[in-house]
Amino acid sequence: MIGTTLSMEARPLYLDCNRSQALTAWCGAVANGIVITWLGLWLVIHYPMVDPNFVGLTIAVFLALFISDFFSGFVHWTTDTWFDEINWQRGISIAREHHLFPRHIIGYPLRDYVAFSSWPTVLIVGPCGLLLTLAVSSNRPTFYSVIMCFVVSAVMFFGTHVHRLGHTPSNSRIIRLLQASHLLITTGHHGAHHRGNHNRRYCVINGWANYVCDTTGFWRGLEWLVQQLTGSIPRRNDLEWLARYQRR
Repeated sequence: MIGTTLSMEARPLYLDCNRSQALTAWCGAVANGIVITWLGLWLVIHYPMVDPNFVGLTIAVFLALFISDFFSGFVHWTTDTWFDEINWQRGISIAREHHLFPRHIIGYPLRDYVAFSSWPTVLIVGPCGLLLTLAVSSNRPTFYSVIMCFVVSAVMFFGTHVHRLGHTPSNSRIIRLLQASHLLITTGHHGAHHRGNHNRRYCVINGWANYVCDTTGFWRGLEWLVQQLTGSIPRRNDLEWLARYQRR
């Protein structure tokens, strides 16, 4: 497997971070924190008025966990497939490094973990949550939708940290229990992403969406559509990185 022989090199390649990059990272983390706080307060305030039932709450939470997993996969697939380190610099360089040295992800600080997942969440889930809480009447469907936005935002705040669990066994009994219950990703499940061309098992929260996306060929179909519309070649930059490494 590519990167296995070098994975023992402990220091990540892109730990150095200038002031602008650090500020951008923290802005994403803070913005997502504000979204989570706002949605949480809205839910607490409107709970007595809406009076949601237990079944609805349970369905909303589990659906949100599936959406969180799919959303993590969408972000992962997007960065792996279409972005390059020239236009996106440090963030994509870390993603490319991750395919060469899978365990290097363990060495990055919380700032990078939170920022990588928070920015896409703020830009996509954030507006949906704000629209629901500010422009839609409060009723049960709205309440359940806000719960889903809240859970997705909260889960994605720690999304890259959860991704880390796919690379190193945890000493926490609670984490191992959650992994055994398939509520969190396992090293065995995520390991398949690091075999071949890294073009499957993109979803890294609990892996639920991988069974749907990989079985149906969802990512390949989406890649075909984007390629037909734009002429872009899927994973060109990522494959160039792998080829560059193999020539050394």
